[in-house]
Order: sequence, then C-alpha cells, then structure tokens
Amino acid sequence: MGRRLLAVAWVMLAVGCAGSTPDSAGDTDTQDGTDSDTEEPGGCFADPISLIPGTGADSFIPLAGGEEVTIWHGPQGGWHIETAGEAAHTPQNVSILSVVTAIDQPQQIVIAGAGGATDAELKGLVAYDDELCSGTFWGVRAFVDDIEPPDGSSLQDVICTLEGQQLEIAITVAEISTMEATEPPRSATSSVIVTAALDPVDAADNCH
Repeated sequence: MGRRLLAVAWVMLAVGCAGSTPDSAGDTDTQDGTDSDTEEPGGCFADPISLIPGTGADSFIPLAGGEEVTIWHGPQGGWHIETAGEAAHTPQNVSILSVVTAIDQPQQIVIAGAGGATDAELKGLVAYDDELCSGTFWGVRAFVDDIEPPDGSSLQDVICTLEGQQLEIAITVAEISTMEATEPPRSATSSVIVTAALDPVDAADNCH
C-alpha cells in the first residue's frame, strides 16, 4: 500500500511540473532548446533594448560614421550589404530588419528593406550572455532590390552611381511577437551613415 501511494505521488508531481508554464514575456530558448532568460523585476529586460550597428558576413564589426561599406554582387545576380550588430537587454532570439537609404540622391530613396516586416530576418544572438541579456549577430543581408531604375536604365546602372555616395543603414532589433503576448514587442533602432563602395569585381566588369 505504501509503495502504491508513493508511486501516485510521483505521477502527480510529474504532471504538475509538465503543466506549469514559464512567464512567456521573458523566456527564450537557446540553440540547445533550454530556457535561458526569465524576466524578473529589475532584471536585464527592465532596461530598453540597446543596439550597436555594424557590418560583417562572418563576424560583428562595429561601424563608425563615414566608413566604407561594400555593396556586394552575389552569384545569383543580386546586390546586398552585410549588416551586423551587438544587442543588449533582449531575448536571444530576435527579429532583425536592416533598412538602407541613399541620402545623397536629389530625393532620398530606400534602396533596401522597404518591405518592412517582410524583409526582416529571425536570428539567434551569438555568444549570448544570460546575465546581461546580450549578444551579437552578423550576416544579415540588406538586399538592394527596392530601386526603380529610370526609363532606359537598368538596376546595374543605378548601382554603379552609388559608388562614393552616403548611405544611412538603420538596423532594428525587435522581440519576436507571440500569440500569448499581451504587450507589443519591444524594439530598438540604431543607424549609421556610411560611404558606399562597390564590389570590386562587379565595378570592374560592369561599371564604366
């Protein structure tokens, strides 16, 4: 009889644990599937999200104003800018949107990221610090495909004119919205003005 009561107690305990749910506003899964963050009063989620904009395909390189950033011509024929960043006070899994605006044009035009949420990319921050709720990301491509070439011109012609022009790169990091969320996802946007440089192979072959 004693053994039967003990077994029932263990079953009830297991069911109770399985049915409990963490605070969905602060929990996020790491790459190995474990919960890494919990939102506690005064914890690192209590502060606004902070973001340092950068570039890099394989690592995060902080960007300072005026630095050159390359518009790469990909093997499939498209053009893109590699964006990156360092974010803090955010879950590990986030949504990232990079918007690039050509500001030297007679009328400023968005050349990448005009689609808004449809152009956003979901990423898991690398080297995530549970105590600071911070990490880095890289290789988020801003595809330069939002330009409407003038009559008689091609997109390649327009790309060639961007050499040496000022571009504003605005990167937004946001929490991923869920069905259970009761508040809008937090987000932060940070921008930097850089100088456009063309892919040297593309420029040599197609810009004259």
